[in-house]
Amino acid sequence: MKKTGFLHSLILFAFAVLWVGGGLWITVCATRSYAAARAVSAAKSAVSSGTSRGIYEHFASEKTLVKIGRVSAKTGAIEKPVTKTSRMPVEFFSAEFEAGGEYYRMWYAAAFYLDSLKHKMTPVAIGWVVWLFAGLFAAHWLNRKLLFDPLDALSSIESSPARIPKAIEAAARAVFDARSHLALHSVHSSVLLQAAKSISSHVDLNHAVSRILDIVVEKFPDTSCSVTFLDDDGFIRIKNTRGLSAEFIKKIKLRRGEGFAGECVETKKTIVVQDTDKTSNAATDKFVAGENIKSFVHVPIVVENRAIGTFNINSYKKDYFTRDILSVAATLSEYLSVAVSNAKLYERLRDFNRRLESEVSYTTSELLKTNAKLVRKIRTMKSAMEIFGYFESESPSTEILTKVFTKIRDVVGADFIAFVTCDAACGRFRPLFRVSGLGDNETAFGRTEYAPAEVPPAAEALASGRPVIKNSPTSDAKWKIVPEGVFIKTSAVFPVFAGGTAAGAIILANKIGEGFDDADAEFAVMAASRLGVYIHCEYHCHKKTPVAAKK
Repeated sequence: MKKTGFLHSLILFAFAVLWVGGGLWITVCATRSYAAARAVSAAKSAVSSGTSRGIYEHFASEKTLVKIGRVSAKTGAIEKPVTKTSRMPVEFFSAEFEAGGEYYRMWYAAAFYLDSLKHKMTPVAIGWVVWLFAGLFAAHWLNRKLLFDPLDALSSIESSPARIPKAIEAAARAVFDARSHLALHSVHSSVLLQAAKSISSHVDLNHAVSRILDIVVEKFPDTSCSVTFLDDDGFIRIKNTRGLSAEFIKKIKLRRGEGFAGECVETKKTIVVQDTDKTSNAATDKFVAGENIKSFVHVPIVVENRAIGTFNINSYKKDYFTRDILSVAATLSEYLSVAVSNAKLYERLRDFNRRLESEVSYTTSELLKTNAKLVRKIRTMKSAMEIFGYFESESPSTEILTKVFTKIRDVVGADFIAFVTCDAACGRFRPLFRVSGLGDNETAFGRTEYAPAEVPPAAEALASGRPVIKNSPTSDAKWKIVPEGVFIKTSAVFPVFAGGTAAGAIILANKIGEGFDDADAEFAVMAASRLGVYIHCEYHCHKKTPVAAKK
């Protein structure tokens, strides 16, 4: 008790010294401010001519002023200070003021303070009385709240040794509780950290959900957990779980507002049940009882302000969910919302990439097709110029026709090409030239004359005056003009007119391969037209029939 009483007195004495010292410092500062204002006022009143002369005259006549100097407007330094005594002036007893458009600093003696204090003695005395009463109240509060209660408790322990074990036990319990709280906080932080890593490292929703559920059952013993989502048909179903039976998963099929999970989705609010024996719900009670669940929590999974499912943790203990565990569950639900958003974003990005690849592939294909068409067009134009050159040459007719028909066959890619002439009534067709790749004699015809029924497409083309193209096998594909036993798959016949009169037809045929397209037809029509001009010229220039000329 002696020791505690001495400590008590020492603390109160220190407080009193500090309180009185503080009051003195406030008094000195207030007096200095008043004295400076008083000195500046007196100095300004001494300026009569608007120059500095009155200032220095005031300085010379005022006994309390010991030094004065003008302040430089550029550097702020004191220019040519004037001092009355040899004592060094104290900066604390100085004041700066403006007079006559210039700035001055003056130093005054400490006696000027005392004189100023005498002028304001009454306000100073009232202030000290108020300050001392405030100090007494502060000392009383300090005495009761900070000293007597702790020291009395310490004294009671010293006077009663039997209380020491209880005090130690209480302190140990407090330390244990603090350590337990820190350990639990560490576990919760670990759960959130691992879950955050899982969300950030996996874009697959199922993998991220599975990892979060694994973390929950690992860090929180005696628990099970699940994630439910609202399907397109309007029912809430369990999509992933840990610790729940297959029968339970199969039977959970709820609508919005039905059961605790449905209520959670409907209201977008967390549902906490600390004792299932005291809370009932007709939709889920029998299922919960079968899993031996004593307490649980449902937290909504919200994406774009819409609840799409719930995150659920179940415990086999009552009153399991503390404020910290509920906070962890809410944070994990937010992580699941982020995982769902990431999965949807990834799916949209993947669809965009697929569309982009498809469009790029299509564009590339179109460019290749266009390029191929351009190349083919150039080759076709080159071949057309060569055919024109053949007809303009002085070579024999047989050589010219051989080159022309060979070039036509090569350009359109035909297996068989022939040219037949006809009489004026197109009653008979006479074969004049052919190049065959059908396995028979390349240039020989089986007969010297054919009826129109034996070459149906030729007769049709000359009758209509237009090309006849058949790119699929037909009943008339069996022609007499082709070798025996050969089946024609595609064919094209182009009529030849000389001076407006039917002169014959160019016949193209394929046993295999693709049909004849527009580009083939365009080239063959051009060649047939030029052949008609050649035949007409040959007939009129040499006055002989085309057939006789070619023989």
